[in-house]
Amino acid sequence: MEKFIFTMILLCIMLTGCGSCHKSGDVYVQEQEQEQEQEQEQEDNLDTDSSTIFYTKERNENMEYEFDSMMGFDKLGLYYEAHMAGMNGECFCYSVYFEEGLTDEKFEETDKAICEFIKPYNDKDIYLGYLDVSKVDDKVDIYLDLGNVDPEYSETAINGILKALNNVSGIKCVIVNEGCDFDY
Repeated sequence: MEKFIFTMILLCIMLTGCGSCHKSGDVYVQEQEQEQEQEQEQEDNLDTDSSTIFYTKERNENMEYEFDSMMGFDKLGLYYEAHMAGMNGECFCYSVYFEEGLTDEKFEETDKAICEFIKPYNDKDIYLGYLDVSKVDDKVDIYLDLGNVDPEYSETAINGILKALNNVSGIKCVIVNEGCDFDY
């Protein structure tokens, strides 16, 4: 009987909102409506306020460079610009742009540099991932899939490609995961 009375008292407290940690239904609904109105105002202001749009664009640019730094691109000593546009899971696509445009010779030079980078690892049966080098319009795409790569060698593969490209002349810039830009 004691248990029943205790349960009923708790139920009454919860239903009436008399407990110190519970709000009445009306107060809760009012707070929810106010929050929704504030969120709607912020969304409306985002669409029309140019300073907010500029701030968002500035944040995107800063995030891009944080990615570069986070991935260690700024410490590789590359002669060309390298940027990371976004993340795509365990896949990395390197878009390689040349100062004088893409020629067959530049494609062959790029393919050779990647093959020379990967060969010593293959000789030791160290898997650095699936790699593909191809021509796409005015650039060379290097696709790296790190699936089944020992985590110890992931960074070796990601940064090793950029280091190998340092041996190819005439590169203007490399954008990793171009088209995977973040929207905030």
